[in-house]
Amino acid sequence: MRTHFLPVVLLGMSFFAGCRGCDPRTDDRPPSIRVVPTSLAFGKAKTGVASSRTVTVHADSTAAVEVHSARLEDLAEPGGAGAFAVVGVPLTAPKLGLEAFEVTFTPSAVRSYDARLLLDTNDPANPTVELILVGEGAAPSLELTPVCEQVRLCRGSVVVSPPAIDFGLEVFARQQALPIAELPFVVLRNTGEVELLVSALDIEGPDAAAFSVDPNVLVDSGPGDVPALLLAPGEAAEVPLRFSPTSEAQTHYAAQLVVRSDALATPEVHVALRGSLRPNSLPDVCANITRVMRGAETLGTYDTEANWAPLRTVPPGTPYDFTATRNVVPAFVDPSNLTVTHTKVTLSALSPGGDGFCTRDPEEGRQGLTFAWTVLSAPPGATAPRILAPTAAQTEVELGPQVGIYEIALDVLDPQGGPTVRRTLRFAAVPREDLVVQLTWDSADNAFRNVDLDLHLVRPFTAARTDLGPGPFVGAFAWFDEPHPESGVLTSGDLNGRALLEALASPTTRGFDWGERGPEVDDPLLPFDDTGAALQLETITLTSPENDPLCETEACTYPVYVHYYRDGRAPPNVSCSVTGAPGCHDGEQCSCESGFTCVATTAPASGAALGPGKCLRAPRPVVRVFAKAAPAPLATFPVGTQSVQLGAPCQMLHVANVRWPARLLPDGGTPADGETGEPQVEIVGLQTDGGVAPVVRRFGRRESGGLTCLSNDPAGPPDWYEDANDPP
Repeated sequence: MRTHFLPVVLLGMSFFAGCRGCDPRTDDRPPSIRVVPTSLAFGKAKTGVASSRTVTVHADSTAAVEVHSARLEDLAEPGGAGAFAVVGVPLTAPKLGLEAFEVTFTPSAVRSYDARLLLDTNDPANPTVELILVGEGAAPSLELTPVCEQVRLCRGSVVVSPPAIDFGLEVFARQQALPIAELPFVVLRNTGEVELLVSALDIEGPDAAAFSVDPNVLVDSGPGDVPALLLAPGEAAEVPLRFSPTSEAQTHYAAQLVVRSDALATPEVHVALRGSLRPNSLPDVCANITRVMRGAETLGTYDTEANWAPLRTVPPGTPYDFTATRNVVPAFVDPSNLTVTHTKVTLSALSPGGDGFCTRDPEEGRQGLTFAWTVLSAPPGATAPRILAPTAAQTEVELGPQVGIYEIALDVLDPQGGPTVRRTLRFAAVPREDLVVQLTWDSADNAFRNVDLDLHLVRPFTAARTDLGPGPFVGAFAWFDEPHPESGVLTSGDLNGRALLEALASPTTRGFDWGERGPEVDDPLLPFDDTGAALQLETITLTSPENDPLCETEACTYPVYVHYYRDGRAPPNVSCSVTGAPGCHDGEQCSCESGFTCVATTAPASGAALGPGKCLRAPRPVVRVFAKAAPAPLATFPVGTQSVQLGAPCQMLHVANVRWPARLLPDGGTPADGETGEPQVEIVGLQTDGGVAPVVRRFGRRESGGLTCLSNDPAGPPDWYEDANDPP
């Protein structure tokens, strides 16, 4: 029996435990309510703004719990209950479930609020449930401070109380808006304990259109909402303000900024705004040559503060003269193929930054300035200087092989208009050799393209030879066949394009050692020998002319000639006849119209060129002599405004005699009588009235059908040209 008793007992216990919850008598248990939380603390809330809390009602029974009504009563202070409201009562919480309702707190004043919330329920044990409600009404507070910080380059001034901003002087129609960092602004700070809503920043008053608030200050709080500025307690925001005069006819402007917010004490704050029209000031303009290059070689850089500083003190209207301070040389032309290595001069209007930087507009700095570079003048020649970026603040001017003075103008206009400010730069492109002779024969309409004039320089040693014949052209076309008395090198002669080609073809026998034996630095060069196809320019240079043996103890003379070698222009169609009568020799006008000469069809090896011919427009050579790298020519042929023409191929013009001072003076320092110790140039044929009577002879011959000047003796070697004894 004992062995069966324990299971029976356990089974009975399990049965009664499992049926306990199913006892039909438990359905009659009364409702039991539990409310969470039992009190509500709303803390600080903005006056007029509702905040809410949730209260949950729990049914801790299988019977539903009902809240029939809710009542609010003042607790300690009268009126406390009026700030609270209940939403969602009556309600029913299902058995063993829950339901919720809302309690809102809307303070109307800055004060403390407390109340008692009484809930009437169907719980017989708790027919009335009490909740304590507390909260405090609070309001935001706006503190406004106008600011204009000089450290941020603000140009105006402010008054803190009553708040006011004076923008000072401002130009009309500024093209580039001032950076925000340089604007005056108002600081809006919420010194209250709840969020501040700035609902509007309005400009009002008679000149409201001249003032504005930066549009990025107000933010859109949502679709359909009015843009607003929200500031948390203690938070601040900067509101930049702009002033832009609306007319050049109005001098003074006034308006006010109205800040509207929900600050209880100051829902509107007014800030007085003032500003005045600033008369437009002209830009401060500087310009500089900052770099010089020839090809890939840098000849000089001049962009340091030390290079710019003297330019700022040059009065407006006074040209900058860089002739002695910038190393500018002409372009280089390879005589073998006429390839040009250009010289590029960098021009800049912008100095390094700093208090005294230029170029700048007093109102807008470098913003909105416009630049224009133009060539005012240049040495004569077919290759005009070219400005690569004429409207940039920094540009390059590309130079040709011409020697002489260039003038470049920079015109600067500020954004407000008005007259331009001009700066003129003057510089010289000069080879660094002691003697430079340059020939040009260009014209504006390229009428002399394919006309080949040759420049000649005869060394004193050759010019002094009596065996070459008397007359003004002694040494002309003298071949390089006279040995130097010391070196034995064949150096005697006349330097020109033909001699250059011979020297290039046979450098061992056709040397140009005109000075001391050995180094070539003092030998003559012909860097530009043009056939008229491109440059219409030729240059001969000579370093240390005094090294010629004839210049040892007394001044010596270098004759300069121009020879009309070839005319490759299209054959003319206007016929004429060379008669030999006065005024009608070869290369004179004859029956041709003004500016044209009659060129005989043939010119024999000796004697006069007579007979049928054609009318040609005659080239007018210009020769300039430079000495010791001076930018201005020592002499120019022809003189003044006169022009001298070469009328026919084969004619040679005696231009000048360059007299060079001795290397060693007789007594160690005193020039001989009539000498100055400096180079001198004699213009050949110079008249007392300042004009020039050209000295011309014919060297060479022309065959029928061609306008190229050939060697006098067709049967002999292409040796050289002789005087054809055919004066015009």
